[in-house]
Amino acid sequence: MEIIMFSLGALTNSFMCCLTENDFFKRRSRCNQCKYTISFYDLIPVISYILLRGRCRYCKHPIPFHLFLGELLMGLIFIYIMSIQLPIHFITVITITIFLIPLSIFDTKTFTIPNVLLHLLFFSLLFTYLYLFTFQNEVISVITISNIITKLIIILLLHIFYYLTKSIGYGDIKLFVILLLFLPVPYFIAMFFMTYLIGGFASICFLIYKKRVKKIPLVPFITTSFLIVLQLYRDIQIIYFGGFI
Repeated sequence: MEIIMFSLGALTNSFMCCLTENDFFKRRSRCNQCKYTISFYDLIPVISYILLRGRCRYCKHPIPFHLFLGELLMGLIFIYIMSIQLPIHFITVITITIFLIPLSIFDTKTFTIPNVLLHLLFFSLLFTYLYLFTFQNEVISVITISNIITKLIIILLLHIFYYLTKSIGYGDIKLFVILLLFLPVPYFIAMFFMTYLIGGFASICFLIYKKRVKKIPLVPFITTSFLIVLQLYRDIQIIYFGGFI
């Protein structure tokens, strides 16, 4: 089962990374250096990169390492998701995960978030919730007036935070809003604060080793927080949303 989940994760990431290319649907995969069309046996996630030693078969130009890293991470994360008890629906978790990993890599490389992936994430989650609303009773319980008002207030606060501080990009705000719309409010709050906890610690580490750090990508920390809260959500909910506070 682990091998199947790893393979699905790696294949999914390979496809998602291709979506960031403008002409992806108009041509087959090819080397960015020599433009040679890549054969199907050189497109096997993870394995092909290792067998080719990270280089194009034809021109020997290095294959971007982030492609291999993304496939490896997605495969391992799929196994992780299958191994824990999920606090939210499995389909929702998988849908968010397959977008967060390529978004993290793209943000790390360019300090930007492609709108095409944000749009696809929104409509994929919308379709997921329509499916769950139709066939599952659990989604109906979260669609309440109070829940909607709470989320609208948080969206307003996120935008106030953005305009007052300018400490993060608006692409990060759009990603936060999309996740807020489709996640339980306590889950989102826990993920939000965990993001800044991890991000703050990472920033301190960066400053120790590098004196000048102009930008730090936030999406990798959002992704890490999302995955950590998957494991710790029930404990966080008891302690901070229904326990001591």
